[in-house]
Amino acid sequence: PRSMLQVAESVVAESGWKGLYSGLSEYMMLWGIFSPLMFVLYERGMEIIADANDDAPGTPPSLATSFCVGCASGVMAAVATSPIDVVKTRIQLQTPTSVTQYRNMAHGLREVVAHEGVRALYRGLLPRCLNAGLSIGSMM
Repeated sequence: PRSMLQVAESVVAESGWKGLYSGLSEYMMLWGIFSPLMFVLYERGMEIIADANDDAPGTPPSLATSFCVGCASGVMAAVATSPIDVVKTRIQLQTPTSVTQYRNMAHGLREVVAHEGVRALYRGLLPRCLNAGLSIGSMM
């Protein structure tokens, strides 16, 4: 296995110092959308459950309820942000010699849809949903 320093050195050698920050704005875009969306979905889900159970205001939810609503909100946010995640990952992995060069998120989205179709924006959706669902469920 290569060390983190060796990987950083190879990235700098191939892509320059800028390569270490490739995809940073796309990463921030992804999490700037995913996190607030997930919290809004979680809070709304908890309100719906509380209303359906006629819970008194301030009644804490059960652990199971919190986990299930957290899982659902994580999965829904993952589905909604999957196209951004796909393009972000491609931008982070491209090198100066990559055949396709994505300039930014909008360009990447257009290129993927034009050459591979809309379904390509959802590649890796199942593992992403499992990861997000279980992670958010266990955190909430």
